[in-house]
Amino acid sequence: MELEDFLRGTAWLTAGQLTATFIAGLASIAIARILGPSGYGLYSLSISAAGLLALLSWLGVDQAAVRKASRDRQSSKQVLDTALTFALLNALAVAAVGLASSQLLAQAVGRPELAATVALASLSVALAIPLAAANLLTAVGRADVPAKAGVALQLLRAALVPSLALAAGYYGAVTGHSAAYLLAALIALALYRRATGPWRPTLTGLRELISFGAPLWLPGVLSTLVAFARTAATGQLLGNAEIGALAAAMNFSALAGVLVTPLSSMALPYISSSNGGERRALRHVVRTSALISAPIAVYTLLYAEPLVQAIYGEAYSAAALPLRILALQYLLPLFGSTALTQYLVARGDNKTVLKASIASSLTQLAAIYPLTLSARAPGVAASIILSQAAGLTYTYLKARENAFEPTPLLPALIAALPSLPLLLAGTHPLLKAAAGMAVYTASYILAALATGTLTRAEVSTLITALRPATLKAQPPQHQGHSPVS
Repeated sequence: MELEDFLRGTAWLTAGQLTATFIAGLASIAIARILGPSGYGLYSLSISAAGLLALLSWLGVDQAAVRKASRDRQSSKQVLDTALTFALLNALAVAAVGLASSQLLAQAVGRPELAATVALASLSVALAIPLAAANLLTAVGRADVPAKAGVALQLLRAALVPSLALAAGYYGAVTGHSAAYLLAALIALALYRRATGPWRPTLTGLRELISFGAPLWLPGVLSTLVAFARTAATGQLLGNAEIGALAAAMNFSALAGVLVTPLSSMALPYISSSNGGERRALRHVVRTSALISAPIAVYTLLYAEPLVQAIYGEAYSAAALPLRILALQYLLPLFGSTALTQYLVARGDNKTVLKASIASSLTQLAAIYPLTLSARAPGVAASIILSQAAGLTYTYLKARENAFEPTPLLPALIAALPSLPLLLAGTHPLLKAAAGMAVYTASYILAALATGTLTRAEVSTLITALRPATLKAQPPQHQGHSPVS
């Protein structure tokens, strides 16, 4: 996989995630406004409580399959079919465990009355497994498949969740959430079949995938346990309205990262297939992600309050401070957060990945309760940033690679100057945030070019990779089947 292939795959994922994010953003605004902070808090708490079940998902098979299929295109079809077969069996197991444990999960977050909605939400966790099988196809140049599946999910959520929330409050919202995952999973499986040919159930090579993937799965287990501990802390220490405001801040922070996440998703197949050029590929990913993430961090820090007011309404004003704290995570790509873990996985150094996850998890476990007690919702946000920084610090020191790219920070800070006066304007929050974004984006591009942070050669490479002709999806290469476009 060359740089242009990496950028092309990233473009597909970015386009899909931008579209999905726009739809999800509209849906989340509608849901938050329909339910209000208290109802939105109960809706979010139900889904977060069921999130503990994610620790049973995939067992690392997905990452192992992407790595193997990207290295050996001739056997990629068999590898992908094995991973999909495992995913379907895995989903059935997670659904059964979720239904059986919903009462315990609801009690753990201090809301036993949510047992029924936690049970419903657990089905979405199970269905997310076959839905995520679409991501396997990034290994064979079909990043368009997860992009399309993601858009389908958000379209379904936008149609079902707000309408059912109007009819039945937060209970209806959770029902719509799980129904959307069911339909999206079916669409993802249909897209998978169209991209690779008929699915042939098999578990051939599964032991090898689990053997390699298990160390990669353990960090996910730790992250899930920590996320559940965070959910339990918020459920026990914060009120429903505070939880709703925090959920709004976390949702918006995730939406802001839609331009960065695809780079991390494409990093593993790009680095794995570099054939001795892993360091060069690492530098490409780090530089590209830093160019994008630095302005996101600075703009969100400046405009958090009008953004929250414009999107969620005055009732969610308390979300502004947690959002500013969460925006700090978009400075971490300057230190390689989007690529270092994938670089280590590509080299087979799973132990360092696991130890970094342990460092991150222990940091948040130590910080979550005292920070939540002392600072309420902003304390929860601070514990997240501290844990991410701890894991990245360990990874950076152990990787012993130059993954520091500070140069985009200068134009990001310079661009803040012409956009500052707009914050003082007495206009509607939506107009203020939109005008500020336009001025800031234009100023950042000009500053990046003027300081040499962004070169003409890089712009030329990006334009070449994003031409409509080169964005056409390429089918995977495999034996025994004719590729289907």
